[in-house]
Amino acid sequence: MRRASTPCGGTRARRSTGALGLLLTLAHCGGATFVEQPDAAFSIAVEASLDESWDTALGAALSYLSTASEDDLRYDRALTLAAGAFEAQGLRYAAALYYLDVAQGKRNVELVDEAIEGLARLTTSGPVDEDLVLAGYIAAADIDDMQPELESFVRYHRGLDNLRKGEREWALDAFRAIDDESPFRARAELALAADVLASGQLAPARLAIERLLEDENALPRDVRIDARLAAARIAMDEERWGDAVAGYEALQDLAPERPGLLLEMAWAHYYRGAYRRSLGLLLALDAPVYGSLIAPERYLLEAYNLRRLCQLEPARTAAARLRARHAEELDDLRQGVLPIDSLRLRRAAARRPDVRALTTLAVNTRREALKAERLGRRWQAAGEKLNALYVDAMATVEAQLRRRVDGESRKLARELIDADDGVRLILHELSVQLLRGRRRPPGPDPRTRVGRRVEPGEVRYSFQGEFWTDEIDDLEVVIADRCLE
Repeated sequence: MRRASTPCGGTRARRSTGALGLLLTLAHCGGATFVEQPDAAFSIAVEASLDESWDTALGAALSYLSTASEDDLRYDRALTLAAGAFEAQGLRYAAALYYLDVAQGKRNVELVDEAIEGLARLTTSGPVDEDLVLAGYIAAADIDDMQPELESFVRYHRGLDNLRKGEREWALDAFRAIDDESPFRARAELALAADVLASGQLAPARLAIERLLEDENALPRDVRIDARLAAARIAMDEERWGDAVAGYEALQDLAPERPGLLLEMAWAHYYRGAYRRSLGLLLALDAPVYGSLIAPERYLLEAYNLRRLCQLEPARTAAARLRARHAEELDDLRQGVLPIDSLRLRRAAARRPDVRALTTLAVNTRREALKAERLGRRWQAAGEKLNALYVDAMATVEAQLRRRVDGESRKLARELIDADDGVRLILHELSVQLLRGRRRPPGPDPRTRVGRRVEPGEVRYSFQGEFWTDEIDDLEVVIADRCLE
């Protein structure tokens, strides 16, 4: 056995004895050892994994795999040990590839469940390469005789993939095979309701969501949130503004991670005539905590609210904020730069919700690559193989990200152009409204302003550009109604 570092004294006591104990002691000196004997390397990998000494386990497993072939009876077990060590050390992409190798190869059927369980763990704990793991394997694999929960995981993602491809009957077959007690059953029902909603069938979708929410406390948190959000959006489509507001308010605590909720709620308040409350929500979106939201329509909505109160000059200023906020992106579009070629649009698109998970995956993969490079310096040929793995991984994920950003850039460009056209229209309407003597445009009458006078002994504080984070979503703009009836 050859060590990468000089012998060390003072190694912590270990439970192992004999030759294996000596090997493990040597393996711990310097954190990683290149073991020339495959049997010794495999034994160290097993023992270190049981002891959760992941650095040692990974070095030993990779050393064993560097000389073993797929015909070796212990090959898949070594892959599984390496995958577990990768996962424990935060090298998620490498872990997924090694679990996939075990699951797809089916060389050792006893380890397939363990590999799929690892893939399920990675999928539910953060972003993964969905093209590789979900669409590329889970949705297409012919897997039988799994544990019930793993089978439900596979059936759910297979059905979801079929829905996205328009194969509803196949999706139904996959979803029916999900165990009734599995949390994936509720996720499948929500996916079916979302598919019905996407087809424009509001009533059936609403009934499906209502059935799902009858026992909402039993639902997984993510399903409960998405079902409530779907119910609020259906209420918006059905013009039940009060129900929509109630639905959004029940989700208000999620606003820091989903700032679009405040914008949707602002629209609901606008349609029911609560213009000052709508303006308060739009004001809240200026807080730094909501800086990730890129939605050109918010500036138009601010102008619409102010116009309904005949605050014509503030409405004009609000509409003009769109051009100030997105001046660079609009300049590129006016100069004929294609959305996919505009660096400014692409940067904005990469921050949008539909791209954020893939952006996070790309960032995480780059970080993992740096960590893998540091670890790989200790393992010679095995380390070179690990570095090559991450070179390919970064190229794959960044290619996916480019394609996703391309699509989102086009979408954002259309939104900006539509919003800019809306600015021109509302500026014209404001000029006409001024000439007509501040008569209120058609729409609901403003709701009575909420608030009260300052009582003796009380103090009222005015905002000076700061935001109170515990009240940020409850703001209401106190502004006069200047319409002349």
